[in-house]
Amino acid sequence: MEKMITFFFTKKISTAQVYFFTAIAAFCSIIYELLLAQCLAATLGGTFLRYSITIGLYLFSLGLGSLFVFWYSRFLTLGLLFYVELVLSVLGLLAPFWILFGDFIFSSFFAIEEKTNVSNIVQYCFLFYMHFMTIAIGFLSGIELPLLMEFGNRLENKSIAMNVLAIDFIFTCAGSVFFPLFIYAYFGLIQGAVITSTLNLFLAFCILRSLSFNFMALLICSSLACIQIILLIFSESIRDAISLFIFS
Repeated sequence: MEKMITFFFTKKISTAQVYFFTAIAAFCSIIYELLLAQCLAATLGGTFLRYSITIGLYLFSLGLGSLFVFWYSRFLTLGLLFYVELVLSVLGLLAPFWILFGDFIFSSFFAIEEKTNVSNIVQYCFLFYMHFMTIAIGFLSGIELPLLMEFGNRLENKSIAMNVLAIDFIFTCAGSVFFPLFIYAYFGLIQGAVITSTLNLFLAFCILRSLSFNFMALLICSSLACIQIILLIFSESIRDAISLFIFS
């Protein structure tokens, strides 16, 4: 793993880049949290319960991600941040489909078996599956902020790390307002997930510019960008098809 991460050697990044990366990462992170909570509320019901569990699990996973940065400090390179953003882009794109698919499969299973006859193990597996994306995305998002603060500490101005923390709070607030008033209101969950994952991919592209050239990484990013564009164009048709398939 160390070879894979340090393969990208990085030019020294600027203070402005650290701030820019922090702003996008924080904005996307809170949107994923709210998007996952809304997806789970829409499929499982109990809005207050789903939001509470999602927020709690997401914060717990953020903590695990931060501990990863502490335990594996030798991996703290810009290459690691690139991989984190790339995987976040994929998971964010898949999240609503993952939850809808799980709801369909387990609802079909519960329809065959009476709910009282379903074992506790099956129900726990169902709940773990439905919340897996929350844990995975939260863990990766938890890596971002400590990593960016470490980049700030490596620059000459020691106050940069505190500014990174302030920017993270500000853009987390911005994302929490932007999601219900704009993304969810005008685009819905599937298009919202595509838009947010596109922002993560854009950040990965920006990071890639500061790394040594890697054709495979560029090819993966470009392929993922094409998939996101296609999903964005046909997202309404996909949403209608999913609704017809699940509720028919």
